[in-house]
Order: sequence, then C-alpha cells, then structure tokens
Amino acid sequence: MLFREYEIWHDECKLNSFHHGVLFIPVDKKNSIINILKSIRDEYKISYDRDIKFSKSLKKEKKSRIVNNHLCLLSHLLKSNVKSKTPLFNVTGEVLYKRVYVPFLELLYAFDCKFGFLSTEDYLRCFEGTYSRKIELTFKFILKSCCHSMFSNINPISISKFYFDGHDHLGTDFDANYLSTISLRDYCKISKPIEIDSRHIKERDDETLLIMNLVDNAVSSFTACISSSYDPYCTLKPFNDILSRVKKGLIFKNKNSEWYKTLSFSKVNVVNGSINFSDLFENKDQLVFDFY
Repeated sequence: MLFREYEIWHDECKLNSFHHGVLFIPVDKKNSIINILKSIRDEYKISYDRDIKFSKSLKKEKKSRIVNNHLCLLSHLLKSNVKSKTPLFNVTGEVLYKRVYVPFLELLYAFDCKFGFLSTEDYLRCFEGTYSRKIELTFKFILKSCCHSMFSNINPISISKFYFDGHDHLGTDFDANYLSTISLRDYCKISKPIEIDSRHIKERDDETLLIMNLVDNAVSSFTACISSSYDPYCTLKPFNDILSRVKKGLIFKNKNSEWYKTLSFSKVNVVNGSINFSDLFENKDQLVFDFY
C-alpha cells in the first residue's frame, strides 16, 4: 500500500458539555492551506501572528466575517467530491450597500481533509487521572474511529504528527507513547515515536497558529450550530448544508455526496462503567464511532 502522510490537529471547547474535534490534514496540502489562511488575513489586514479565536465572533460583525471565511474554507477542505468553486467574500457595509459581490478568493481543488467531532458530556468525571490524560483518552477514541471509517486499503494513512492547543492549561505535557499506542488496522499507521506540538496558543509565533485558529473556529462553530446559538450575522451558514446531510445520515451512505466519508459526529457516555458510543443526532443510519 502507498500510504499518504497526514498530521492531526486537535482542539476542544466546553458549552454545556465537552466537545472535541480533530482535523486530518495531508502533509502535501498543508502549505497550500496555510497560504489560503494568509490570504484571508491579508484581505482583512490582520497580521499572521494575531490569535483569532471563535469566542464572541457571533456578536462582532468584522470578526464574524473572518470566522465565516474560515468555515467556508473548512467546508471546502472537507469535500471529497468538488463539484463547484467555493468563493470567499468580505461582505463589508459598502458591499452590502452597493450589492456588488466579488470574491477575493475562489477555491476549486480537493484537499482531502477529514474531520471528527465527539461530544463527551460528563463522562470525563468517570475516569481517574489528570485532565490531560482524559483529553488523551478522548483523542484516541476519535483518532482510531476516524482512521478506520474514513480511510481504507485503497486510501491508507500514515500519521506523522499531533497538534494540541496548549499543554500549559492542562497542567502537563502529552504522553507520546500513550497516544501512539493504538491498535489500528493495517491501512493505518502512526510514526513512532510520534512528534507532538502542544504549545499554548500564545507561544505560537509561527504558521501553526493559523491552522490552530482554523480548528478552534471549526470545533466551536459546530458546537454553536448544534446548540442553536444566536447567529445575527449568519456566521455559521457554511456549516448548514453539512449538518443537514449529517443529520440525514448521508455522509457515509451517499457516495455522490460532496463530503462522502469526510466527517463524523458522535457522542460518548458511560453506563454502568461501560463506554458507549452513539450518533450525535440519534440517526441509526449514520456510521458511529467504534473504538474497540
């Protein structure tokens, strides 16, 4: 098998419960993605070292436009079947007044990225250990499940690096040996020892900040969509079509879907000491996490 090298980017957020997301990025597409993220910042005249978190973006008009561009980008990055261009707009007040909509960037080609989302509710309380170990455990759930369901003998994956948002607030660094010790199918493999970048977001003075912000925006935006958060500027609109298809169980069923086998949304809880996984939207047709 000819393995394709991927890096895995993780972030989590808390809104009523804990929500975790992982973005799979092919190494051969990474620089192209970074250049697009730079183009977005150039359009808004924002420096590459500025932290653009999702927090409060639904209430701030300019920030909402930037996050919206990030979501449009992610929506395109996850397409397995690219059928049309994805335009990126900077819809300022002047644009709305003149009603002349011209994209500052258009995306066409496939990037072969994948995304997994896992809602953990209160299950973390059921396990002993540090908070970072609980994050590691959740990460292993998502990693194994996405690898098995989104890749195959025809499309094998080799993972070379993990990225986490800041070990400082976790109290310790991540355990590379623990994270890389996962029983995977023969079309999935992890480099050993696995390289881990767990710098706090404030320590990121390089291009990794751009992608970490993208992942933060993605995880928080999906959480906001699921929670039906108030969205006065339609910031979350790029995810509407995706979630509509996810709720109908089409992502893993319809091979002609633009996002065929590129996203998975699940939840995990503990019942009588046993870990249980289910579809986040209670759709029996949707493929769900299978950790064991």
